[in-house]
Amino acid sequence: MAGKKILFGAPTDFGFAEAIKKELELLDFDVIDVSGFVASFEYPSLWHRLRNFFQKAILQDRSYKDALRSKVVSEKMIIYIQQFDNIQHGLFIRPDLFPLPLFQKLKKKDLSISAYQWDAISRYPTVEEYIPYFNNFFAYDPSDLKRYPTVLPCTNFYLTPPHSKRRKQHGLLSINSYQADRIDITVRLKKLIDNLEVPSEFIVYTRDKKEREHCEHLGLSTIESCIKYTTNVENVLGSEVLFDAQIQSQHGLSFRVLESVGYSVKLITTNKEVSKYDFYHSDNILIFQNQSAQQLRSFLNRPYHELPASVREKYAFKNWLQYVLQLEGHTPITLP
Repeated sequence: MAGKKILFGAPTDFGFAEAIKKELELLDFDVIDVSGFVASFEYPSLWHRLRNFFQKAILQDRSYKDALRSKVVSEKMIIYIQQFDNIQHGLFIRPDLFPLPLFQKLKKKDLSISAYQWDAISRYPTVEEYIPYFNNFFAYDPSDLKRYPTVLPCTNFYLTPPHSKRRKQHGLLSINSYQADRIDITVRLKKLIDNLEVPSEFIVYTRDKKEREHCEHLGLSTIESCIKYTTNVENVLGSEVLFDAQIQSQHGLSFRVLESVGYSVKLITTNKEVSKYDFYHSDNILIFQNQSAQQLRSFLNRPYHELPASVREKYAFKNWLQYVLQLEGHTPITLP
């Protein structure tokens, strides 16, 4: 992979794109990063700004700005990309965050581009329009593979951990963004953990005042500022157990699940699908339903069962990238 150029785009939230770019550079890729272009949109002129106001306020048409953004941003991105020669690969995570005309133009070039949708396509249905414009389109939700025959299976991944010495600072760590269907199960687990007197942190990320008040009333801590992805990895590495509260409309594996595999940390999850994967072991992963405090204590007290290196390496970013780019030497990542 050394010295190859890769066109790259991903969500910038939580410093995710920045973290992936660094990981690509560790693998000796020359990264052409276009992740920040969408957020940098500006009206080309005062006339365009006034026209948008007219369309929205007078005609009740809110589509003009989106169409203009798509056109302007894709043109800027194409001009930027044309500065680079010999781009061998393209990788876009959550491609629907980028303008469709960009991929329509790139499709005409001699460039192999892969896309990965880390969320259920049903939650972001516009992504359906993007699928034909990629050489390979991957999704993490098994239900999407049945609905879209050309979509390929993939999971999330874990990043190379920092080289600093690992210190256990947390007992059980739960950090989730606010989703109404996650709160009750999180509170139920917290009560059991508190009764067992296990050190824990239950944190919910939300900027909504009412959601924060709701969580705090139930005994959950809240934060308004997002935690950087790399900082979150450090928190995971400093934990004995992780809690993964699944969004009910999704069936794929969250990053938390793969981090528990890669960093050898125990996991409590509400996602029943984990039992179908090759990394599942009942000493390491508890599928949380209606267990008693005694059953939970038994799980926490059992020693961690070390997984074969081949299983852990399968879900590492290096193999994930080789698989998604369809490079030689990868281990295929399948879904149940």
